[in-house]
Amino acid sequence: MATDQETPPMSWPVVIKAAVSGGTFAIPLAVAQQWLIDSGRVSKGDPFNYAIVLLILLSGCLCGFAAGKLTSSRPLQHGALAAAVMYCIIQAAGTIRRLISGEPLSNPVAWAFLALLLATCGMFGAAIERRTKPLREDTPTTSRTNSATDNGSAASSPE
Repeated sequence: MATDQETPPMSWPVVIKAAVSGGTFAIPLAVAQQWLIDSGRVSKGDPFNYAIVLLILLSGCLCGFAAGKLTSSRPLQHGALAAAVMYCIIQAAGTIRRLISGEPLSNPVAWAFLALLLATCGMFGAAIERRTKPLREDTPTTSRTNSATDNGSAASSPE
């Protein structure tokens, strides 16, 4: 079904800002995870490793939340793209590191699935932002401003 309204384009500054905000948390977690696995302190099947993976996925949700907050149109698409961009930047840095050190690369098909997983987390974060936006807009500051205005008009009215 065609509509007369044109879909607004993706805002790349929003995507980049959101990806950077999520990467602020995901990059140190990914570096720490890699160091723990490479040093033998944690195995890939260790529950602590799964906790780090969960925190990285939550940083993808943070990307989506930030993108949803920064844009007024297409929040889910912006959230998905921001989280996927964050993942691609982290994966590219890891791939370059492995190529330089001569280590074998992981399966590129897994890269695509992980990018989609992070995009899904980004969409979830953007959806959470949209669901909580009305709650955040109705702040006590707004009600105090309204009551001060009401008091001012009541004080000036004759009795």
